[in-house]
Amino acid sequence: MKNTRQTLPVKPFEWQKYLLPNREMNVEHPLVQSVAKEITHKSTDETEKVIRIFYFVRDDIPYNMYPKDTAYENYRASAVLENGEGWCLQKSLLAATLCRAVGVPARICFAEVVNHALGKKAYEAIGTNHFSPHTYAEVYLNQKWLPITPVFDAPLCTRLQVPTVEFDGAHPAMLSPVDLKGDPYMEYVSKTPGYDKLPWNFILDEIKRVYKEKAAIWFSENLLQENSSMDKKGNQFFP
Repeated sequence: MKNTRQTLPVKPFEWQKYLLPNREMNVEHPLVQSVAKEITHKSTDETEKVIRIFYFVRDDIPYNMYPKDTAYENYRASAVLENGEGWCLQKSLLAATLCRAVGVPARICFAEVVNHALGKKAYEAIGTNHFSPHTYAEVYLNQKWLPITPVFDAPLCTRLQVPTVEFDGAHPAMLSPVDLKGDPYMEYVSKTPGYDKLPWNFILDEIKRVYKEKAAIWFSENLLQENSSMDKKGNQFFP
């Protein structure tokens, strides 16, 4: 598939929308504010702040592909903190929100990926090793957008024998194409542009397309049936 994601410089007047709070990225929530300050209060610059946020979300909020509660309320950054775990959408949302809370522009991106190392149990649960929309975040540091994927925690990676994703503040932090044995692991098929807020129409349409009735693993029936006023055509990036 054609890579449709564009990584363009952000002009100063464009930064605002990547810093603003919204329903899901509730930057001004007291818990979000307190956690962001606790994580970054010893940081000397923006890059160090984002690095600290990355590792907090990666390891202190363990990955769980099977959320205990699939209601909409659990797709807010503050709720992810309260629940103490999440899957790629929730963890990437939290990372972007915490970055905004400390003044670093951040946005949400999506990809279609193939997990060649997916275990039998997970494959049987969802019926495929294709994941779409897989979610990650992008942060604006040193006049460029950097993708970050603080999704799989270090203990999980050790159990799965796959590389942990590391972030140094200067290079992209994406899932590895090979596992620790050198065998195929994660393949990126397609990527979207960045969003300043969650594009619900796209997310729900795509997850129902790929997983059909098994989409209920991640979203409640009410949420799956929600009709958004967003323009569907404007949110289809996987041809």
